[in-house]
Order: sequence, then C-alpha cells, then structure tokens
Amino acid sequence: MEIPVLIKFMAEALAGSNARIQVQIDNKCYEQTIGDTAALAKSPVYYYLNTGRRGRSSFLAWMRGAIMKANIKESTRENHLCTLRLLSEFRAGFGFDDLNKKLVSAFRQFLVGRGYKTNTITKHLKVFRRYVNTAASEEMLVGNPFDHLTMHYERSHKEFLTENEVCLLLHKVSTLTNSYEYEAVRAFLFSCYTGLRYSDVQRVTLRHLHTDDGVTWLTMRMQKTSYDVRIPVSELFGGAALLLLNRELGDDDRQFPVPDGCVANNNIRRVLRRFGITKHISFHCARVTCASLMLEKNIPLTTIQHILGHASVNTTEVYAKMNETTILKSIR
Repeated sequence: MEIPVLIKFMAEALAGSNARIQVQIDNKCYEQTIGDTAALAKSPVYYYLNTGRRGRSSFLAWMRGAIMKANIKESTRENHLCTLRLLSEFRAGFGFDDLNKKLVSAFRQFLVGRGYKTNTITKHLKVFRRYVNTAASEEMLVGNPFDHLTMHYERSHKEFLTENEVCLLLHKVSTLTNSYEYEAVRAFLFSCYTGLRYSDVQRVTLRHLHTDDGVTWLTMRMQKTSYDVRIPVSELFGGAALLLLNRELGDDDRQFPVPDGCVANNNIRRVLRRFGITKHISFHCARVTCASLMLEKNIPLTTIQHILGHASVNTTEVYAKMNETTILKSIR
C-alpha cells in the first residue's frame, strides 16, 4: 500500500478523533491532521514499531546525546556533562513536556541550596539553556521556558597570592613528599610565573622552549582561544619558571603531569593551608596572580595582555586587579 493511501486509510479510521498522523521516510515526510490538534496531549506516549516498546521521551537522555555529538572542546564537554549530572540529581529522567519556567526556577533554587555562587549558577543555567534552545530549534518543544528569563554574572573578587606568598611556595615545593601535592603545586607555580591556563600548563614540553639572543621564550598556541603567545620566561620574574622544569624528561614529554582540576585544586589548597595561607585558591588564581605581580612591577597592561593571551585589554584589566601595594606604588 502506498504511503498517501495508507495515511488516508488511517485518517478515515480515526474520524471523530483528534490526531496528527506523520510518516517520515528518508527525506520525505507525509502528514495529515484530524480534528483539533491543539487538544492533543503535550506528553504523548511514543510507540516504537521495531520493538513494540512504549515510553516517554526523556530530555536528559536526549541532552546527553546532544552533548556527545556537539562540536566543542573536550574541556567544554566535561563542563556540559557536569551540568547534566546536576540536572539528573535535581530531577532524574524528566521529559520534554516537563520543561517549563517553574522547572527552570526550581533548578536554580536547587543550585542555591547546594551552596553555589551566582556566577556558577548562571554558568549551569546557560548550559541548560543551550540545549533547551537546540531542542526548541528542532521543534521538540512547545514554547521555550528560557524566554524572557534574565541571567547575569556578578563581578567577583578574584583571589591571588602576593609576591611573598609565591616565593614561600617556590622555596617549599621541593620539600613536598606527596607526589600528587608536588606535581599540583609545581604546575601551579609555573602558571604563576607564566600566566598559562591549566589546560595549557598540562601540555608544556621542552619543545615549546627556544632561545634567541640569550633570551628563552615559551611559545605555544593556547588551547582555549587558539591564540599564539610568546612569553620571555628567562626575563619574567628572574626566570623562576625555568627552575620548575624537569630537564631530564624528553623533548616531547609533558612537564606537568597534573591530575584533573578538582584533585589539583584540593592538593594546592591543602599545601597552602599547611604553609599558613588560608585564601580560597584554585588553579585559575595562578593566572590572576601572574597578572597582579606583573602590574606591581609596572609592566604595561598591553604587554600583560599579550602574555595572558587576551584578545581585549578590557579582559586583562579584570585579571590585573590592583592590590594595595600597586596603589601605593602608583601614588609614590
């Protein structure tokens, strides 16, 4: 039986009902509506002809598939999967028909209850919104719960270490007997002296270093932005970054075999507390520390911008937060 004839037969059989009949084969779609389609349930039960299985379409299962297929960096994928895990903990297996403003608001409150700060909550909501928007663009939703929903980031205080605290850490790193603590702190210090992100410190090898006219440069393309940076490591902070390299490794061996970010952060904080530094420090704070220390040494903001690999100097101004020492130096 031809498809149009089949649909006509089904339509006649369903006379008096509200229905939407749709058959899609390859790139051809046949559809016919009967009665008042606005009266159809928003939560349909799907029937799979190949298995005879009935089921309700899960948004979270679809979102996982969309994340894995997305053309994004692996670090970004991990962040999106983190949001997915939080959504699963908030409400396991909810369907497309459950997506409404009330659910989004409840998820926001769930994150607040977990103790997350405003910027972290906004980050997870934006990931959630990305996949809701994708579903909406594929006509899998009736309406979009994120329409007219405002989200914002707060300008937060960025913690960083002082020059004395960095020097203390540099002198103490060799005394660390726990290999995980040692590698995490060594990598953290390298970031303090170069401004490299965690993802870039992980990739550093001796091949990234070369010497021209007595100056040793570290040259690499940043993973996050694909921006090329050239850092005169032998001239910056007295060449302290070079002291952290393991020259016994091969040219292609990674210098800093740090574990994943959460483990590295825990090890860094544990060591800092042991040395009397109680600030809430994460690996990213090393990058802020680098900017702050360069600013204290009166290095021009445009130079700091290049070293950090920022496309805009406005971003550098946020990282290069002036502390009391810098203010006093500027006045004097």
